[in-house]
This record gives sequence, C-alpha cells and structure tokens, in this order.
Amino acid sequence: MRRLTCALLVTLFSTVVQAHGTTAGNAQLVADPGNPERLAVMTQFGLVTSRDAGATWDWICPEAVGYSDPNPAFRVSQSGHILVAHFDGMSVAPFDGCTWTSAAGLEQQSIHDLTVFENIVSAISCDVRARSCRYHESSDGVSFAQVGVNLPDGFVATTLDVGPGRIYAAGLHDVDMVWQGELARSADGGDTWTLAPLPADGFSVPYLVGFVPPDRLYVRVASAPAKLLSSDDGGASWNEVFGQAGKLSSVALSPDGLRILVSDPLGGTWRADTAAHAFERISNRGAECLHWTPEGVLYGCFNQETDGFFIGVSADEGASFAALFERPCLRGPLGCVSATCASGWDLLSQQIETSKCGDATTSSSSSSGGTDPVPTPSRESSGCGCELVSRPSAPLWPVLLALTARRRRRRRSLPPSAWCSTRRKLPASTSCTCASSRWSLRG
Repeated sequence: MRRLTCALLVTLFSTVVQAHGTTAGNAQLVADPGNPERLAVMTQFGLVTSRDAGATWDWICPEAVGYSDPNPAFRVSQSGHILVAHFDGMSVAPFDGCTWTSAAGLEQQSIHDLTVFENIVSAISCDVRARSCRYHESSDGVSFAQVGVNLPDGFVATTLDVGPGRIYAAGLHDVDMVWQGELARSADGGDTWTLAPLPADGFSVPYLVGFVPPDRLYVRVASAPAKLLSSDDGGASWNEVFGQAGKLSSVALSPDGLRILVSDPLGGTWRADTAAHAFERISNRGAECLHWTPEGVLYGCFNQETDGFFIGVSADEGASFAALFERPCLRGPLGCVSATCASGWDLLSQQIETSKCGDATTSSSSSSGGTDPVPTPSRESSGCGCELVSRPSAPLWPVLLALTARRRRRRRSLPPSAWCSTRRKLPASTSCTCASSRWSLRG
C-alpha cells in the first residue's frame, strides 16, 4: 500500500511546483523591474545573471542559493532582490548574488509560487499533506507575514497572481478524494476566499499565466492536448482560446495587455490580439520561456543545441529572435560564490562546452519562421519521448505525500518510474530518447 500510494501521489507536484505557470519549459527569465539591464535566468543547472543587458553572464550554483528543486519559481523584486521559492522556504539575495539568506516568516514552508506587484512581494505556501495553503506578503522581499486567513480546506495551489484589489490562485481541490480544478479568489486582501470551478482535474493541472486587471485571466491547462483558457469575469466563466498537442511551454502578455504570445518548441510561436484571440502562427520555432518587460522588450529561452543560442531578444513581437547569449559563453561562477560552486563548475563547463564560446559553427544569429535545422514534429504528435525531462504533463494524480518525502530526502526531480524505487539521483549525463533534449542541461 505504501508503494502504491507513492506511485500515485508523486507525479502531480513534481509538475505543479517546479516553476511559475507562465512557463512549462526548462528555463525562466525575468528582468529587474527597477533596472531592466539586469537579467536573471533560472535553469536546470542553476541561476545565471547579467548586469549589462545580456552582454555577459555569470553562474550561481544551486548550493550557493540554497535549493535543490529543479527549476524553482523565482522573481526579482522592485528593490532588486532575487527571490527563489523552494520546498523549504525562500532564498533571498541582492542582485549581486553574493549573500543568500532565508526569507523570514517562510522557513521550512513549501512555497508553491510568488509574484511581484508594485512594491509588494506575494507568496503562497502549501502543506500538501494537510491540503492547506496560506497567503503571505512582504514589502521588502526579505521578511514575510501571513495575510488574511488560510485558503479553503482541501485546495492546493499551483500558481499565484496579484493585482489591484484582487488575489488569484489556481490549483486543485480535493472533493471527496476527487481532484477538481479550482480558482481561489479574494477581493479583500485575503480576509475571505471563494472558489470557482476550472475545467481541469488531476489529469489536467491548471496554472495561472496572465492577469489583466481588473478581471481578465489566462490559465494554461497541462493536459493532452494543452489548452489556454481565458476569463473576462474573474474566473466565473471560461473559454478555450488556444490548444495544441505540445505542452505550451510559455505564455506572455504584452505590457499593455493587448497582445498575447504562446510558444512551444514542438509547435512554434503564435500571436493574437487579446480582443478576439484569433491566433496566427508567426514562427515555426518555439521558445522554452518568454518574458515581456514593462519597457516592451521581449526575451526568449531556447535550446542551445537546436537553435544555436540559449537566450534571444525579439524586435518583432516574437516572429524572430536575435541571439543574446550562447550557453558556452557562460563566464563561470561569480567570484563571491566561487568557493561553493567551483567543483560544480568543473563538470558544468565541460557539459556546456565553454571552449566553444564564439565558435560560429555552433551558433546562429536568429531564430525565425524560416527553415528549421531539425524537423519539427507535427501538432498531432509530440514526436519525442522526453516529456518528463522538465515536468510531466499527464497523467497526473493527486499528490500530497510526495513533497514531505522529498523534503526529507532532498533529492532532485526524477522520472516517476524512479521516484519510489531509489534515493539516488540520476547522473548528470542521463539523456532522454529525444535528440533535442538532455535531462541535466536542456533549457
């Protein structure tokens, strides 16, 4: 029975809590809202940062930050602090990445997501065994306090978004041992919460991916096929506005909320006006992540092996991307964390082939709607057996003991077949059967 419970429960929150809902890929990118030249990217091999608009990049290993979760949710606050949410709290440091501390008030709590609205950092923590979640706020990103009451019993959040007079959390609700998609809403700062149904369940997990105040919401449903839902009434009703066979790796809204992009390495990039949601495919290349800054700069994360660069920037709203950063050109660990990260860098530098930095034969200048260097699988088939490299899309089962066991064992995310049978990590060289991805480095 214990083995059966593990097999049924581990899958969901290996998917749910790995990253913010705007991306299902293996990387996330954010810009410092107070200084747009400072960029940070969360990857499966650690955090990389730039303080010169992407001209140079440095590495901060997970050990220096203090997390072991693969690709955890993270943000940069208005004060310029990097905040990394994980299963044991939240790690915080100034953007220089040198001095990492644990955010006060969140110690030993599993942080499922965080978001920044104006000068407030908001986070949601959940005890998955107790099926209970709490909402927290901080004015400085360093010290947090619970605000309001606990979210409704039985609700487990995946993602969080906050705006003027609104708090939204998407997730799953345990109703008599049947998992249903729900949206938790508060219009009074967390003093009261209501639940509204989402067209999702234990096999199709919902993630908030966009909020246009006061009541326009977007939710990505990790199902087969993946779906993008839209609501104009704060989640009271939903319409499916996009769907495809892939996992919808990333969704991005323009700063004015008038255009929306969806992207996936298998399905390409699509764009639509938010008034009509008539999506047009603008590129047969897809991004692992998208980030549209308030200044209107659009960044994307790509696959170094197939796209020729790791981070790109677009001047035409996603139709093409120019190379900004090639992974072999990662300079190495920041000097202030070099003692902690030195041994990891010896291996990582070989894996990302830093000796090839600037080698024109391994890079390309842009990713656009032209001919792909490798065949693109059809929309009817994923064309690849590597869906679990980042986070599994389906099938999904309600979880709840998994994170507690994970917290005790401090192990990295493994394919479901390996979770309950071993305490050993997969070696860094473990590869998928898909030629375009590798467990340890892809994204």
